[in-house]
This record gives sequence, C-alpha cells and structure tokens, in this order.
Amino acid sequence: MHAICRTRWWIFACSIFLALLGGRATAETRRALIVGINQYQIHPTGDRVPNLDGALADADAIAALLQSLHGFKPENIRILRDQEATRAALLSALDSHLVRSAEPGDLSLFYYAGHGSYVDNPTSQETDKRDETIIPADSNTGTPDIRDKELAQHFHRILDKKAQLIAIFDSCHSGSIARGLPDPIKNRFAPPAKALTRGHTAEKLPAQSVEERGALVWSAAQEHQPAQEKRIRGQPRGRFSSALEHVLSSPYREESVEKLHLRVRAIMQASGSTQEPVLGATAERRARGLWGLPIPSGVRGEAPTVAVSRVSASRIYVQAGIATGIGENAILRKRGEASGVRLRVVEVSGMASSVAEIMAGSPSSIATGDLFEVEEYGKPAGDGLHLYLPTQLPAKAELAAALKSWMPLLTEPRIRFVQDPTEGNPTHVIEWEKGRWQLREPSGRLVDLGIVPNVKLARKLLLAVPKSQTFLNVPVSKERAEQLREYFRSNRSFVEFDSDPASASYHVVGRVVAGSRTLQVEHALILPSTQSTDAHSALPARSNWIPDEEDRFLSSFVSEGRRLNKVLLWRSIDSPPPDGTFPYQLSVIDLGANRVVAAGEPLRSGRQYQLAMVASAIGPKVRPRYVYVFSLDREGSCSLHLPLSDSSNIENYIPDVRPGSGAPQAQILIGHGFSVSPPFGRDTMIAVTTVTPIASPSAFCADNERRSLGSSSADPLTQFLFGINQDTRASSSISTSWSLQRLTVDSVDK
Repeated sequence: MHAICRTRWWIFACSIFLALLGGRATAETRRALIVGINQYQIHPTGDRVPNLDGALADADAIAALLQSLHGFKPENIRILRDQEATRAALLSALDSHLVRSAEPGDLSLFYYAGHGSYVDNPTSQETDKRDETIIPADSNTGTPDIRDKELAQHFHRILDKKAQLIAIFDSCHSGSIARGLPDPIKNRFAPPAKALTRGHTAEKLPAQSVEERGALVWSAAQEHQPAQEKRIRGQPRGRFSSALEHVLSSPYREESVEKLHLRVRAIMQASGSTQEPVLGATAERRARGLWGLPIPSGVRGEAPTVAVSRVSASRIYVQAGIATGIGENAILRKRGEASGVRLRVVEVSGMASSVAEIMAGSPSSIATGDLFEVEEYGKPAGDGLHLYLPTQLPAKAELAAALKSWMPLLTEPRIRFVQDPTEGNPTHVIEWEKGRWQLREPSGRLVDLGIVPNVKLARKLLLAVPKSQTFLNVPVSKERAEQLREYFRSNRSFVEFDSDPASASYHVVGRVVAGSRTLQVEHALILPSTQSTDAHSALPARSNWIPDEEDRFLSSFVSEGRRLNKVLLWRSIDSPPPDGTFPYQLSVIDLGANRVVAAGEPLRSGRQYQLAMVASAIGPKVRPRYVYVFSLDREGSCSLHLPLSDSSNIENYIPDVRPGSGAPQAQILIGHGFSVSPPFGRDTMIAVTTVTPIASPSAFCADNERRSLGSSSADPLTQFLFGINQDTRASSSISTSWSLQRLTVDSVDK
C-alpha cells in the first residue's frame, strides 16, 4: 500500500504524509510465525529434553500483543503450540507463511520460545565449531535439532524478496551453573545432540549475515548464559519474553530498538537476573523503531486521548489501560472542557481497558464514544519486595526440638556444611517445605525426611556423595511469621509475603551459627541462584544476617526489608509516557574522548566521566524541568549528584530558556566529573524530572530511619517518591508532568 516509502528521502516524506492523514506508515503486510513449546514428545528409552512451563504462555502473550497494539491481523499470525511444532511442521510453516508469502516492503516476524542447545559441527566456520540450535517438539524421538544455519537459509530468502525480517528467540545455547540457594526455575537449555559427522555438507550462505543485510535478531541471553523461566505475576514466563511484552505494551513502545533493548535489559535485571539479552542489528537498524520505521522527531505535547466504550449506571468503561500507562486513581478530563466532567479510574482491567467512576459532572453528560484526556496517571506501577515463606511452619517449640535433632549431623566431620549459600555453593539443601523436612539433591529431587527429621537417612544420603556441600535452611517459626505478616499487613505496603517460591523475589532463609552451643539461629533475605561475587547483578545477593532474638528481630527485619524494597522499586517504577516537551535523557560523557558513552559500554578506572542530559532532537516546544540525579548501588547505598546542594534546588532547572540564553543545548553537563575505582560492579543512575520543584532533594538519599519527607503537605508525587525509601505507597493520584529515567552502568578495571 505504501510501496513508495522505500528510499531514505521518501521514508521521511511518506511518514509526514501519512501523519497528516491521521495514520502512520506501516509495512504492506505484517506476518508472524509464533512457536511456543512446553510439552516435548516422550520417548520410552529416556528423554533428552525436559518439559518447560512458560514457553506457551510467552507465545500466546506475544501473539495477542501483536494483534492488539502492533497492527498484525489475526489471519497473518500463525501459532505452533507444543506438539504442533515438530521439526517438519516448523520448517514448513517458516517456508510457507514467511518466505513464500513475502513481498517487497512486507514485514516477517519469527518468534520462538522453547529449549535451545548446540551441536558440534566440524564444517562450521565459527571458532568454536558449533552450531546453535532450537529444539522442535519431536526431538526426544531422535529428530535433529534445527540449526542456526538452517534458519539462516530461510531468513536470507525473506531478505532476498526485499521484505523486513525480525527474529526473536527466548531460548539459550548454554546450560546453567548452579550457584547459591537453588531457585525453583527452569532453564531453556537441553544437553547437546549428537555431533554432525565430518561428511556433513556445509550450508552455502551469503557472505553477509542476516543482521548485516538489515535483519533484526533479538535473543534472550548471551551464548554462555541460560535463558531462565520465572513465575511472574502468578504465571510461569520466560524472563526475556515477559520483559519484552512489558516494554512493547508500554507507552514507550514506539522508541528506537536500541532504547527498547535497554528497557528490556533493565526490567530483567531489576529482578536480580544476570541474564544479558543480545540485540543483533546494524547501527542504522537499531536507530529505527521495532518495525523498521524512523523515529519521529516532532513534539507530541498533547495529553493522550481515550474513548468511552460504554456507560453502565455509575461505571464508565474506557479504552485505556496498561498500554496507556495509567494506574488506579488516574484522572480523566472530558476533552475540550477545562473544568466539568472528570473520571477517576478505579480498576485497570487490561491493556486497553479500565473502569472509571464519575468524580465531577453529571452521568447524563457522558455517552459512548466521548473522548477524555489523561490529566493524572494515577499510581505508578512498581514491583515491590515479595518474600517467600514456607507453608505450614513449625511452632517455636517444635523448631527448637528439630534443631537439637540436627546437631549430630552438623558436627559430623565427614559432612561439609555451607554457612552462607551466597558465598558457598551447596550441592544439597535441607529445608522445611509443606510441613515436612526435605533434602533437595543436585538433580532437584526432594527426599522426604519427615516432620520429625530423619537424621539417619540424611546422613546416609550425604555421605554417599563425595565432596558434597550441604546447607541447612532453618525456617522461621510460625509465631515469627505471624509477627512479620502482622507488621506488613497493610494495603499501602510495598512488602508482601508469598507462598509460591517461584513468584517471590527473595526467600526468608535461616542458618545455625557455626560453633554455637546455644543453637543460635540467624535469618536473612536471599536472592536465589545468586552469589555475593556476582558483581553484575543489579540486586544484593542477600540482606544482612539477623539474629533471631526477641528484642532485635522485628526491627532489624523491617530495616533490611525496606533497604531491599528500595533497591527493587527504584529499578522497576514506571513513569508516565513522555509528552515531547522534555527531550533529554540521562547519559554519561567520557570527558577524555568528549563523547557520550554507548549503551552497555562499561566505565573504566583511570578515566574521567561526567553525567549529562542529552537530547537527540529538540522540538519547538521545550519546557524546562527540575532534574534530580542520584546513584544507587546494588546494596542500596545512595549518592545525590544533582542538585549540588542537597537542601535546595540550585542549577538543576534544565534547560536554560531565559531571554538571551539562546537555543536549548542538546548536551547539558550536570554535577561534577567523576572516576570509578574498586569495588567494581553495577550501579544504577536515576534521574527524576518534574515541572514543580521538590523541596528537600536530600530525601532521595535519606536513610530509612530519618524518613525525610519535608512538609506534611507535600504533593502526591513527593509523597510517592520518598515513600519508596520506606514501605508505603502514596494514596492519591500523581501528576503527568514528571518522569523517572534509569541508566545502568558497569564499572571495570582498565
């Protein structure tokens, strides 16, 4: 339909022309082949490939998202689920649906969620002599994996037909290395298949890769990393696919691929994952939107408009939801009316659906099809601290008796015990689960040790494994757990307890202090499958250890919970979509090279850097904002960088648009220069921008005990932002004229 839009000059002209028509430039036809495999075929002699839990949910979520928000028609989306995705069926669908149907200007999307692996290939031109693979549903019957070079043949044929190609893989080509406290998650990797023989004929592929020819290839993890599943909002999902769905349904979905990639990466790592997604594309392709369109540089500047879908008594159903960026208590104003009819959102029920109630005006003045503008976005979404506690916990007296039973095992010289699972690497874990003691073996198999611990059986099993390392995970007592739940039992609390270990961000873990004759127990909040040496984890591996003492336990637990909660929330809060009036993004400048540090590039010791607000394009309607910048390390330590005075707003009103100041600068240095030094690791730079000033900037880095909020009459945004340093939510809706930007930086040695 828009075939003329094929040269760089005409791309710009067509985008302007179509915008005037009220539409936007799209590919002629958007087709997608979506593959999700949870259930692999069973083979009677043993299965190489285990089943997964979240791949099918990922595939269905991506397919629904493409239809609802990204212009794919249902008839152009083909989905292969579980047993439908055999090797023959998958390759056939790829050929018929994406290759043969492609026309110049079309867009072809291939998405795969399932197991990945590799196969040794002596004919490979790669240095590791391996082909990466995806695993079809009939793999356990002996069917070969589908190698990357086979997929590349099909992908090149799509590009030969002058169609665009996007390939997304939520699988991996490397197994995991068990670290720290085991996490009940699955990795999307299966052991490698039988190597190809030396008689295998190498595929003839073009000299250029599909990425060099303009394709976009997005993968869940680096070659050496596992792609993980995790229970997210009660449903098993791939970490990568869930983050991708979140970003592609957000108000930021029209950003460049480079920025989308950074948002996906940040969401994954905000939950403690060290998994690094990989984006393969040319620099030109990265600068465009996901679907290949140029990023518009014009200023939107208008509030989003939503329509009323139906009116039922006092309940107003509107076509706005998660994708619009609104939350509970969002306020909608009838378009064209400075005062008058206003709605308050009471329930966000879907991507583009919410329920509102009238807060001002007459119900008779609202009809289906009426348009409303978003005046306030409501409570920002943020994933607070979810803590796992086992079910059916033992009473205090029962727990004390069990610990006495375990003492002979703890003092057994032939069995090595790990005192801290984030510093050691336990092969076995003795734990309390579902009202019984259990022994978790390296395979994940659970051995029942009974309500009264069967110490004899545990000793026998542990001694049978040479060089085993065991961690005794002591639960909190039933009385302690109720004490904690009672404290956090509030609708405004960010901290919640979860009975599902796969849904929680941290687990409440206990240990017996080594050498203690009084059976002293300490508890900590531990991030599963992480160790303290993981410098590139965005979250702490654990809290401090808390002695189980009556006069200290609750206050210490609350303090540690708040600290971890703060780290989680600052890394996950969503801010309103940009209105185009403040085009600046937080960046780091390499002062020696006088350039903006590229996304993902580490900061190196010995070099000088400075923070800056950088705009790639500045429209005609720039509105300055107060800018506050602070850094947060993985332990929750905070440093304020802007304003330079932590008690007042000085030199943080950006940009300078006073008469005589000239045009707004595209690059504005802020704060002081800095260098990096040991200990190296991962920090998060956070910029908060707002039209109205915040009275006490020092509160961004206030510790939990001071709880500095300034005036008791502080505005809702201030209450919300500084409530993150505590454990409570703001109760009212928040203005649209603010943003929260995050910049994750890794520091390394020279």
